[in-house]
Amino acid sequence: MGLLKKWRKKRKLRYIPAELIYAHLYETLKSFYKDICVSIKVSKKKYPRKEIIPPAKKLIYRSHYRPKQKLVPDAKKLIYRSHYWGLYDATYKVILFGDLGVKRTQLTQRFLSNLFRSDTMMTIGIDFEVKSLEIDDKRIKLQVWDIGGEDRFRFLLSTYVRGTNGAIFIYDAANYSSLAHIDDWLLVVRKEMKSEQDAFPIIVVGIIPEIEEERRISGEEGIEIAKSRGVDGFAECNPRTGENVEETFEALTRLMLARSGISVSI
Repeated sequence: MGLLKKWRKKRKLRYIPAELIYAHLYETLKSFYKDICVSIKVSKKKYPRKEIIPPAKKLIYRSHYRPKQKLVPDAKKLIYRSHYWGLYDATYKVILFGDLGVKRTQLTQRFLSNLFRSDTMMTIGIDFEVKSLEIDDKRIKLQVWDIGGEDRFRFLLSTYVRGTNGAIFIYDAANYSSLAHIDDWLLVVRKEMKSEQDAFPIIVVGIIPEIEEERRISGEEGIEIAKSRGVDGFAECNPRTGENVEETFEALTRLMLARSGISVSI
């Protein structure tokens, strides 16, 4: 801009014409552009550009020089994965239902963890647990749904019956009214069995009281009621000692396997 100041003093002008400013800027930018082009040419000669390999060529290059991996795993790995990585021969949904206070939750906890808990809380709505069994070299996954026994939760039973493979009705042998309501529970369950394909095995289970003198329903009476209702089995269990708990769920699982067409001994 020094030339412009000299030109302005020589001409004795108060302002520089715009045409002269534009011409000066044009010459400055032109020289700057030439300098940039020269520096780029020099850098290209000193640092030549690397060849860009497309992805397809990279894949061919890697597959050509890298050793091929085995696609089929060993037989031992297959056995290990099938046993420990959750590959089951069958998965079944089992629902437990019955009146309030029949020790249904204690029975479930004894089956799942082999522990007895006397301080179990009342089931509010639905409880869901998972247990794995091995029967005749077959690995079975049971999805156990514990449905609350209060009357306000009974309407949930019809919703969770859909897709069920087996069911257990539980009553307290020390409380006769818990068995007297069996017809009400079975009516809700069987209402969803609209075809032969929807049918599933049902077992009646009586909870043995801690003190034998408190028993109000004998085993023979329970068997007669179960036969008259057309269920598939009857058993008595003791969650405190674990008596007959594992065997009851195993018997139900065998019935479900036989209904699915899987050969097992019943």
